[in-house]
Amino acid sequence: MDATHMFDLPPELIVRILQDIDEQSLGRLKAVCRYINSLIQRHRTTLARQMIYMAVFKEGELTVERYLRRSRWEDYKYPLPGPYVDEATFRQLACADIDTIRFQMHVPDKVASEWAEHLVDLKSTTFRVVFSRCRMSVQAMITLLTALRPQQVAIEFGADSGGISVEKLCEYAAFREISHLNLINSRVTDEDLRLLDAQYLTVYETSRLTLAGLRQILLDWYNGKRTIKDYHLSVSERIVPDRLFDGLPTRRRSVIAWEVRSPDTVLHVSIIGPGVSIVKVFDLISTC
Repeated sequence: MDATHMFDLPPELIVRILQDIDEQSLGRLKAVCRYINSLIQRHRTTLARQMIYMAVFKEGELTVERYLRRSRWEDYKYPLPGPYVDEATFRQLACADIDTIRFQMHVPDKVASEWAEHLVDLKSTTFRVVFSRCRMSVQAMITLLTALRPQQVAIEFGADSGGISVEKLCEYAAFREISHLNLINSRVTDEDLRLLDAQYLTVYETSRLTLAGLRQILLDWYNGKRTIKDYHLSVSERIVPDRLFDGLPTRRRSVIAWEVRSPDTVLHVSIIGPGVSIVKVFDLISTC
């Protein structure tokens, strides 16, 4: 029988060998060290070549979704030693090009602070951060946003969101200065809207926005006091276009969409209000 070379051994056998030798002996096994280094480098190279679309943080689980081709996706689940992502897993994630990070779990303030130290390494590649009905404090969310500095942020508010509200988040510059912001069931108010600097803003479902508050934002934009480009909003009042756009150069693009022009730029506004649902909008479009 031919001799088995160290590099021909399966990884699980290598692990068993390492468990049975002491640290001093390990230092002398150059072949083992080289093999381990090659595994590490292979992992880094593989991750670097992957276009990982999303890393999903859940209780006791980290799921990585990778785009393959033609709407095909591949999921890989990292086994975690506890309920939270550990340092070793963060080091592996730092090798990949992650487009989106999604949080779907309870994140205590202490854990958020520890994660922030590792998430800084992902800042250059992370484009979007999603908080989906997370149980965390405002401070924990701001800590994560400050570490990642994403271009886009989406927040889905739930019944158990840990007291997070748009009003409290607006107290922090890291939140107010986000350029692309999606808010779901946020109960955002006119005052919250006035504080936000997002150039691209989407407000889905429950909100407390009024036409008067939105009109003031449009007037500020038209007079050069605010820089916004695209608003998709859900308001609490029935839409009256003549009231909302009175005195503004406006062109209606669809049942719910308008184009507002200023001397320098164009603003696109889409509005859903009471009596106008997405279903009704598509019914109207299909009959035109």
